[in-house]
Amino acid sequence: MKSNFKPLGLAAAVAAASAGYAGVANAQLLTTGVANNGIGDLALVPYYTVQAGFGTGIHVINTSNRTQVVKFRFRRGSDSLDALDFNIVMSPYDEWTGFMNDTDGTIAVTTQDTTCTAPLFDDGRFEMPNTFRSGADEGYIEVIAMGSPVTETAPLAVNAEHVDKQLENED
Repeated sequence: MKSNFKPLGLAAAVAAASAGYAGVANAQLLTTGVANNGIGDLALVPYYTVQAGFGTGIHVINTSNRTQVVKFRFRRGSDSLDALDFNIVMSPYDEWTGFMNDTDGTIAVTTQDTTCTAPLFDDGRFEMPNTFRSGADEGYIEVIAMGSPVTETAPLAVNAEHVDKQLENED
């Protein structure tokens, strides 16, 4: 199957690949600034696929001591259009894992992770709308750090913390 990326998408994918992509998404630094930890605020995953029964695993780690809001944007390989996007709210040092596959013609990201998502994943599953399905068997993923609350005592940060409700109720 032939894929045509828009020039910007292809350039971004090539830049990410040439920067040392080795099966794991390494955040590429933005040209407007460098994160003080040298890791970056944007990761470009140059290729995902759900073709021929394959799936794509996704694993993101918040390496900071701050709550982070992160946007995932899945771009179609056929034309770089946005096919699926959602946000997650990661507590400090949180990890989020998901898996993208095609089940009976429906592309979906599934997770058993308890990290907050927007919109909410119904039963750990977020389906790609049929409107964007054509040409989305393969593409690339943008993972963008959108920001942090001003303090870790802000409601967003407090509510992002993973708390074992069973232990909380026993106290």
